[in-house]
Amino acid sequence: MGMILNRVMWGFLAAFFAAVVAIGVYQVVWAWPAERCLKAHKWWDPGQRVCATPVDLRMFTRRPNTAPPAIGPGAKPDAS
Repeated sequence: MGMILNRVMWGFLAAFFAAVVAIGVYQVVWAWPAERCLKAHKWWDPGQRVCATPVDLRMFTRRPNTAPPAIGPGAKPDAS
């Protein structure tokens, strides 16, 4: 009986350490990079684990921003 309890104890201990290692790997590989990316005000892509810089469309089109804002303090009220 004592040998069975000893094996069960070692099995639970091994499962506990495996869970601790798995949680540590998740934190280092997934959670911390996502947190750093979001703190830098960038976009985090969880599918590819990529931290991307948001780019304004006007940078590609080289158009001036002459349109009034749709919402906010500079917005024009609706005529209706």
